[in-house]
Amino acid sequence: SGIFVSPSGLLERTGSIGMSFVIWMSCGLLSLLGALSYAELGTMNTSSGAEYAYFMDAFGAPPAFLFSWASTLVLKPSQMAIICLSFGKYAVEAFVTECEPPEIVVKMVALLAM
Repeated sequence: SGIFVSPSGLLERTGSIGMSFVIWMSCGLLSLLGALSYAELGTMNTSSGAEYAYFMDAFGAPPAFLFSWASTLVLKPSQMAIICLSFGKYAVEAFVTECEPPEIVVKMVALLAM
């Protein structure tokens, strides 16, 4: 959802289309490096479990367990909430002719999207 939400804010903050493009390309390169790192980890570690398995091999059981719990209780729900709120905002803006859609309506649509 970030690709649909952040370009206007980035352009406002930089004030330049060229600088916005440089920042987007830098972020794309950083994402590519992260994806290649995950691909390397996936080929080196054949056990199932994704990040849990990687943490288990690198740091042992306690950090892997803590990461798994933090991911389950904080990271994944936060990501889902942000995506649903972005969806709710865009879905409501399509039907509301006012400048800003009512926040309660956006939150209700986001809640239904979950």
